[in-house]
This record gives sequence, C-alpha cells and structure tokens, in this order.
Amino acid sequence: MMSHPVGRRAAAGLIAATLLALSGAGCSGATPSAPPAAPPAPTTTASTSAELCTAVADFRTATNQLTELDAVAVGLDGVKAALQNLGTAANGLADAASAEFGPQAQDLKEAVAALGSTVEGLQNQADLSSKLGEIATSVGEVEKAAAAILDSAQAACPSNSTPPTT
Repeated sequence: MMSHPVGRRAAAGLIAATLLALSGAGCSGATPSAPPAAPPAPTTTASTSAELCTAVADFRTATNQLTELDAVAVGLDGVKAALQNLGTAANGLADAASAEFGPQAQDLKEAVAALGSTVEGLQNQADLSSKLGEIATSVGEVEKAAAAILDSAQAACPSNSTPPTT
C-alpha cells in the first residue's frame, strides 16, 4: 500500500499558508496535529473506468492547488474557494467510485459534507485563524476517506493524472 503524500502535503500546505497569512497579522498559536493515517485500501478486480481516472486526476489537482495556495495573496475568499474546489473534486471522486467502492464513496461524501460546514463557517480572517485546527481536520478527513479509492485506482490510472484512452 502506498501512502498519500499529496493529501498530507495539501493539508500541510493549507496550514502553512494560513499560518503565513496569520503571522503577517501578528497572530500566533499552536499548529494542529497531522491527520491520522489512512486505513488500508480494499483490493478490487474490477476495471477502473475512465470516469474514475478523471475524477482521481481532478481530486489530485485540487489537493495540489491547496498545497500551492498562497493564502496571503488570495485572502479568505481564495482559501474558501480552494476548499470548495477540493469538496467539489471529492464529490466527483465519490460519484465516480460509488459503484465499485460504495461504502468508501459514502464515507467520502460524509467527509465532504463536514468540510462544507467548516467552509460555510468561515466569515472573516479571524474565523480563519480560530478555525485552523477544524479546517485541517476537515481536509484530513476528506483525504483519509479518499485514500482507499485513490490507492485502488493508482495502478489502473496511467500516471494518476489522465484517464486511460479508450
């Protein structure tokens, strides 16, 4: 089984970018702990569809965008947009994986719903700083829920970034 450095980098990148933004405002505080390790991925013999490979690529793109996010440059609205983009990509991944990974897809949808609630609660920069731990936990839960699907799709999706040609 492979670990998901992209997911951990996304959560760490978001935390680092937010802390950078907050340090410019003179705020300080403890950093939240890293999300727990993902459970083992189920083995599957079903072929992975082009739709699932596309959803995997979209999800990885969204996590990479979080990793590269410059919270100072994009501000609260940009952070919220990046988190919403992750939620949209995760929902797409859950939808594409639902036939093959029913329980894992449902877990992912539940994690996305929790992330959505967290994002909705962000109204200003102070919310962003006070809810940093909650944001990191929500992102970590989405990553954790997606891990089983990503692990299983890894071998079937060329380069994990483009769908197979048909």
